[in-house]
Amino acid sequence: MAVHLQITGQPVGRTWLFEKKGRQGQKALVPTYRLVLSVDETAAWVPDRHFAVTRDSSLMIFSGVESHYETDGECPPSRIAAPYRAVWHRFGKLPDALRLYEVGVSDSPDKVHATILGVGSKPRYGLLIHHGPAMSAGCFCLSGGKRGWLDFLAAVRHFESLTRNPEFFVHVLPRHFGAANPLSCP
Repeated sequence: MAVHLQITGQPVGRTWLFEKKGRQGQKALVPTYRLVLSVDETAAWVPDRHFAVTRDSSLMIFSGVESHYETDGECPPSRIAAPYRAVWHRFGKLPDALRLYEVGVSDSPDKVHATILGVGSKPRYGLLIHHGPAMSAGCFCLSGGKRGWLDFLAAVRHFESLTRNPEFFVHVLPRHFGAANPLSCP
């Protein structure tokens, strides 16, 4: 039984991204992409929920870094047969977040070892799905401010309650960067 989060390449709006933590420094409007939340193997049909997240990193937007999946860039898409996994993250100043890790890449999903690689060339550490607007080092920031974040948390917790021993599977699909990028989707 699983809760699935599919982060698509489909643009659905725009939201603010900040240069520095604590909503400091410059800010820029960036595209948001559809996040589809679903659950499988329940006793009754449950409709999917749709949200929007950022995919750009602050370093890419404010420093002009063009390497999409390298350190401090965008989170690389997951491999088709091996979606990322997620666990609840309740450390530091973030009230709640989902921390990504990849089976076979991470030794464990704990904060220090939560690592992903996906289709990227370098391992990435500590990537989250968290509240927005915010600064991002490759994390997915949920749009909609406090209300959007609370709606997302309520939906995730509801889906989680429908399954026994739920696992979170995070499917990150490629987005379109242009014809020169071999990972582009139409």
